Amino acid sequence: MFNGTVKKVGADPRSGNYVVLQHGEYTISYCHLSKVRVSEGDELIAGDVVAISGNTGRSTGSHLHITCRYKGALTDPYTLLLYIGDVRAEACTALLGEGVTADIDSISQHQRMDRKTFLSHYAPAAMEQQRQYGIPASVTLAQMAFESDWGRSDLARKGNNYFGIKCSPQWLAEGRPYSLHNDDKPDEKFCNYATVEESIDHHSRLLMSDRYKRCHSYPSTDYHHWLLALKAAGYATARDYVQLCEQIIRKYQLFRYDRLVQP
Repeated sequence: MFNGTVKKVGADPRSGNYVVLQHGEYTISYCHLSKVRVSEGDELIAGDVVAISGNTGRSTGSHLHITCRYKGALTDPYTLLLYIGDVRAEACTALLGEGVTADIDSISQHQRMDRKTFLSHYAPAAMEQQRQYGIPASVTLAQMAFESDWGRSDLARKGNNYFGIKCSPQWLAEGRPYSLHNDDKPDEKFCNYATVEESIDHHSRLLMSDRYKRCHSYPSTDYHHWLLALKAAGYATARDYVQLCEQIIRKYQLFRYDRLVQP
Protein backbone atom coordinates (compact mmCIF):
# COMPACT_ATOMS: atom_id res chain seq x y z
CA MET A 1 0.00 0.00 0.00
CA PHE A 2 2.59 2.54 1.12
CA ASN A 3 5.97 2.77 2.85
CA GLY A 4 6.44 0.71 6.01
CA THR A 5 8.28 -2.03 7.85
CA VAL A 6 7.81 -5.80 8.07
CA LYS A 7 6.91 -6.34 11.73
CA LYS A 8 6.48 -10.12 11.72
CA VAL A 9 6.48 -13.14 9.39
CA GLY A 10 5.12 -16.49 10.52
CA ALA A 11 2.68 -19.36 10.11
CA ASP A 12 0.07 -21.09 12.26
CA PRO A 13 -2.72 -23.66 11.69
CA ARG A 14 -5.47 -21.02 11.61
CA SER A 15 -3.92 -18.14 9.61
CA GLY A 16 -1.53 -20.19 7.51
CA ASN A 17 1.41 -18.20 6.22
CA TYR A 18 1.09 -14.59 7.29
CA VAL A 19 2.94 -11.30 7.36
CA VAL A 20 2.38 -8.27 9.58
CA LEU A 21 3.33 -4.81 8.30
CA GLN A 22 3.69 -1.55 10.18
CA HIS A 23 2.69 1.66 8.38
CA GLY A 24 3.00 4.46 10.91
CA GLU A 25 0.14 3.93 13.37
CA TYR A 26 -1.51 1.34 11.12
CA THR A 27 -0.76 -2.39 11.51
CA ILE A 28 -1.83 -4.56 8.57
CA SER A 29 -1.89 -8.38 8.63
CA TYR A 30 -2.15 -10.55 5.51
CA CYS A 31 -3.04 -14.23 6.06
CA HIS A 32 -3.46 -17.54 4.15
CA LEU A 33 -0.54 -16.68 1.87
CA SER A 34 1.07 -19.19 -0.46
CA LYS A 35 4.45 -17.44 -0.40
CA VAL A 36 6.01 -14.62 1.60
CA ARG A 37 8.63 -12.55 -0.22
CA VAL A 38 9.89 -10.43 2.70
CA SER A 39 11.63 -10.93 6.04
CA GLU A 40 11.14 -9.38 9.46
CA GLY A 41 12.71 -5.94 9.68
CA ASP A 42 12.62 -5.26 5.94
CA GLU A 43 11.90 -1.68 4.95
CA LEU A 44 9.18 -1.40 2.29
CA ILE A 45 8.42 1.14 -0.39
CA ALA A 46 4.94 1.49 -1.88
CA GLY A 47 4.58 -1.06 -4.69
CA ASP A 48 6.99 -3.65 -3.26
CA VAL A 49 5.80 -7.26 -3.58
CA VAL A 50 5.20 -8.57 -0.07
CA ALA A 51 3.57 -11.95 -0.63
CA ILE A 52 1.37 -14.07 -2.88
CA SER A 53 -2.20 -14.93 -1.85
CA GLY A 54 -3.03 -18.57 -1.33
CA ASN A 55 -4.97 -21.19 0.60
CA THR A 56 -2.83 -22.02 3.65
CA GLY A 57 -4.20 -22.47 7.17
CA ARG A 58 -7.92 -22.76 7.88
CA SER A 59 -9.31 -21.81 4.49
CA THR A 60 -11.84 -23.14 2.00
CA GLY A 61 -10.27 -21.55 -1.07
CA SER A 62 -7.60 -19.25 -2.35
CA HIS A 63 -8.11 -15.74 -1.01
CA LEU A 64 -6.41 -12.89 0.84
CA HIS A 65 -7.44 -12.16 4.43
CA ILE A 66 -6.63 -8.63 5.62
CA THR A 67 -6.80 -7.38 9.20
CA CYS A 68 -6.26 -3.67 9.84
CA ARG A 69 -5.57 -1.99 13.19
CA TYR A 70 -5.16 1.71 13.92
CA LYS A 71 -3.35 2.44 17.19
CA GLY A 72 -4.07 -1.18 18.17
CA ALA A 73 -7.83 -1.03 17.60
CA LEU A 74 -9.50 -3.00 14.81
CA THR A 75 -10.68 -0.84 11.93
CA ASP A 76 -12.20 -1.45 8.51
CA PRO A 77 -9.44 -1.77 5.85
CA TYR A 78 -11.72 0.05 3.43
CA THR A 79 -11.32 3.22 5.53
CA LEU A 80 -7.58 3.08 4.97
CA LEU A 81 -8.05 2.43 1.25
CA LEU A 82 -10.31 5.49 1.04
CA TYR A 83 -7.59 7.56 2.67
CA ILE A 84 -4.93 6.26 0.28
CA GLY A 85 -7.20 6.96 -2.69
CA ASP A 86 -7.85 10.51 -1.48
CA VAL A 87 -4.14 11.22 -1.07
CA ARG A 88 -3.39 9.76 -4.49
CA ALA A 89 -6.09 11.84 -6.17
CA GLU A 90 -4.98 15.03 -4.41
CA ALA A 91 -1.35 14.42 -5.36
CA CYS A 92 -2.27 13.81 -9.00
CA THR A 93 -4.43 16.94 -9.09
CA ALA A 94 -1.66 19.02 -7.50
CA LEU A 95 0.95 17.80 -9.97
CA LEU A 96 -1.23 18.49 -12.97
CA GLY A 97 -2.21 21.86 -11.54
CA GLU A 98 1.44 22.86 -11.19
CA GLY A 99 2.04 22.20 -14.87
CA VAL A 100 4.27 19.17 -14.40
CA THR A 101 4.87 17.57 -17.79
CA ALA A 102 2.51 14.62 -18.12
CA ASP A 103 0.62 12.74 -20.77
CA ILE A 104 -2.77 13.94 -19.59
CA ASP A 105 -4.58 11.86 -22.19
CA SER A 106 -3.19 8.74 -20.54
CA ILE A 107 -4.86 9.67 -17.24
CA SER A 108 -8.58 9.04 -17.30
CA GLN A 109 -11.09 11.66 -16.23
CA HIS A 110 -11.97 9.67 -13.14
CA GLN A 111 -8.34 9.21 -12.09
CA ARG A 112 -7.97 13.01 -12.14
CA MET A 113 -11.28 13.57 -10.34
CA ASP A 114 -10.98 13.72 -6.55
CA ARG A 115 -13.83 12.41 -4.44
CA LYS A 116 -15.53 15.68 -3.67
CA THR A 117 -15.45 16.56 -7.36
CA PHE A 118 -16.80 13.11 -8.23
CA LEU A 119 -19.77 13.59 -5.92
CA SER A 120 -20.54 17.16 -6.96
CA HIS A 121 -20.22 16.18 -10.63
CA TYR A 122 -22.85 13.43 -10.39
CA ALA A 123 -25.05 15.04 -7.72
CA PRO A 124 -27.39 16.77 -10.24
CA ALA A 125 -28.09 13.44 -11.96
CA ALA A 126 -28.70 11.72 -8.60
CA MET A 127 -31.06 14.52 -7.52
CA GLU A 128 -32.99 14.18 -10.78
CA GLN A 129 -33.43 10.45 -10.06
CA GLN A 130 -34.83 11.36 -6.64
CA ARG A 131 -37.34 13.72 -8.27
CA GLN A 132 -38.45 11.06 -10.74
CA TYR A 133 -38.34 7.89 -8.63
CA GLY A 134 -38.08 8.92 -4.97
CA ILE A 135 -34.68 7.26 -4.51
CA PRO A 136 -32.52 9.30 -2.11
CA ALA A 137 -29.78 11.11 -4.03
CA SER A 138 -27.41 10.26 -1.18
CA VAL A 139 -28.00 6.53 -1.67
CA THR A 140 -27.46 6.76 -5.42
CA LEU A 141 -24.19 8.67 -4.94
CA ALA A 142 -22.89 6.43 -2.14
CA GLN A 143 -23.64 3.24 -4.06
CA MET A 144 -22.11 4.76 -7.17
CA ALA A 145 -18.90 5.69 -5.34
CA PHE A 146 -18.60 2.38 -3.49
CA GLU A 147 -19.52 0.01 -6.33
CA SER A 148 -17.28 1.75 -8.88
CA ASP A 149 -14.38 2.53 -6.53
CA TRP A 150 -15.00 6.20 -7.26
CA GLY A 151 -15.05 5.59 -11.00
CA ARG A 152 -11.72 3.73 -11.02
CA SER A 153 -12.95 0.14 -11.37
CA ASP A 154 -12.37 -1.69 -14.62
CA LEU A 155 -16.13 -2.12 -15.02
CA ALA A 156 -16.74 1.61 -14.64
CA ARG A 157 -13.88 2.75 -16.87
CA LYS A 158 -14.55 0.33 -19.71
CA GLY A 159 -18.29 -0.25 -19.45
CA ASN A 160 -19.67 2.84 -17.67
CA ASN A 161 -21.22 0.46 -15.13
CA TYR A 162 -21.06 2.34 -11.82
CA PHE A 163 -23.38 0.11 -9.79
CA GLY A 164 -22.09 -3.41 -10.36
CA ILE A 165 -25.28 -4.42 -12.17
CA LYS A 166 -25.18 -7.88 -13.73
CA CYS A 167 -26.99 -8.84 -16.92
CA SER A 168 -30.54 -10.10 -16.63
CA PRO A 169 -31.81 -12.78 -19.05
CA GLN A 170 -33.81 -10.04 -20.80
CA TRP A 171 -30.68 -7.90 -21.22
CA LEU A 172 -28.87 -10.80 -22.88
CA ALA A 173 -31.88 -11.80 -25.00
CA GLU A 174 -32.05 -8.27 -26.41
CA GLY A 175 -28.40 -8.50 -27.42
CA ARG A 176 -27.37 -5.56 -25.28
CA PRO A 177 -23.65 -4.98 -24.52
CA TYR A 178 -21.87 -6.66 -21.63
CA SER A 179 -18.40 -7.54 -20.41
CA LEU A 180 -16.99 -10.40 -18.33
CA HIS A 181 -15.61 -9.81 -14.85
CA ASN A 182 -14.77 -12.02 -11.88
CA ASP A 183 -17.16 -11.46 -8.98
CA ASP A 184 -18.89 -14.14 -6.90
CA LYS A 185 -17.98 -16.46 -9.79
CA PRO A 186 -15.40 -16.19 -12.58
CA ASP A 187 -16.40 -14.48 -15.84
CA GLU A 188 -19.79 -13.14 -14.79
CA LYS A 189 -21.68 -10.96 -17.28
CA PHE A 190 -22.07 -7.29 -16.34
CA CYS A 191 -24.10 -4.66 -18.20
CA ASN A 192 -22.24 -2.09 -20.27
CA TYR A 193 -23.62 1.38 -21.02
CA ALA A 194 -22.91 4.09 -23.56
CA THR A 195 -22.75 6.78 -20.85
CA VAL A 196 -22.55 7.10 -17.07
CA GLU A 197 -25.99 8.74 -17.11
CA GLU A 198 -27.43 5.62 -18.76
CA SER A 199 -25.95 3.57 -15.93
CA ILE A 200 -27.54 5.85 -13.32
CA ASP A 201 -30.96 5.65 -15.00
CA HIS A 202 -30.83 1.85 -15.28
CA HIS A 203 -29.95 1.63 -11.59
CA SER A 204 -33.03 3.70 -10.72
CA ARG A 205 -35.34 1.61 -12.89
CA LEU A 206 -33.93 -1.53 -11.28
CA LEU A 207 -34.81 -0.17 -7.83
CA MET A 208 -38.36 0.43 -9.03
CA SER A 209 -38.91 -3.33 -9.52
CA ASP A 210 -40.99 -5.43 -7.09
CA ARG A 211 -37.83 -6.84 -5.56
CA TYR A 212 -37.09 -3.45 -3.98
CA LYS A 213 -40.66 -2.30 -3.26
CA ARG A 214 -39.97 -2.27 0.50
CA CYS A 215 -37.50 0.58 -0.06
CA HIS A 216 -40.27 2.85 -1.26
CA SER A 217 -42.09 2.63 2.07
CA TYR A 218 -39.46 5.04 3.41
CA PRO A 219 -39.16 8.75 2.58
CA SER A 220 -36.41 10.06 0.35
CA THR A 221 -34.73 11.67 3.37
CA ASP A 222 -34.32 8.33 5.20
CA TYR A 223 -31.14 7.01 3.61
CA HIS A 224 -30.51 4.62 6.52
CA HIS A 225 -33.66 2.54 6.04
CA TRP A 226 -33.28 2.70 2.27
CA LEU A 227 -29.86 1.09 2.56
CA LEU A 228 -31.14 -1.52 5.03
CA ALA A 229 -33.97 -2.42 2.65
CA LEU A 230 -31.62 -2.63 -0.33
CA LYS A 231 -29.33 -4.97 1.60
CA ALA A 232 -32.29 -7.09 2.78
CA ALA A 233 -33.49 -7.40 -0.82
CA GLY A 234 -30.12 -8.82 -1.84
CA TYR A 235 -28.57 -5.88 -3.68
CA ALA A 236 -25.16 -6.60 -2.13
CA THR A 237 -23.56 -9.57 -0.39
CA ALA A 238 -21.03 -7.67 1.76
CA ARG A 239 -22.12 -7.90 5.40
CA ASP A 240 -21.04 -4.32 6.14
CA TYR A 241 -22.49 -2.84 2.94
CA VAL A 242 -24.87 -0.52 4.78
CA GLN A 243 -22.13 0.71 7.10
CA LEU A 244 -19.71 1.38 4.25
CA CYS A 245 -22.27 3.34 2.24
CA GLU A 246 -23.31 5.32 5.30
CA GLN A 247 -19.68 6.22 5.98
CA ILE A 248 -19.53 7.85 2.56
CA ILE A 249 -22.85 9.65 3.08
CA ARG A 250 -21.85 11.04 6.45
CA LYS A 251 -18.27 11.90 5.57
CA TYR A 252 -19.35 13.96 2.56
CA GLN A 253 -22.74 15.03 4.00
CA LEU A 254 -24.61 13.66 1.00
CA PHE A 255 -27.90 13.83 2.91
CA ARG A 256 -27.90 17.54 2.03
CA TYR A 257 -28.77 16.63 -1.55
CA ASP A 258 -31.81 14.65 -0.34
CA ARG A 259 -33.10 17.70 1.53
CA LEU A 260 -32.53 20.00 -1.43
CA VAL A 261 -34.87 17.90 -3.55
CA GLN A 262 -37.57 17.62 -0.90
CA PRO A 263 -40.23 20.36 -1.28
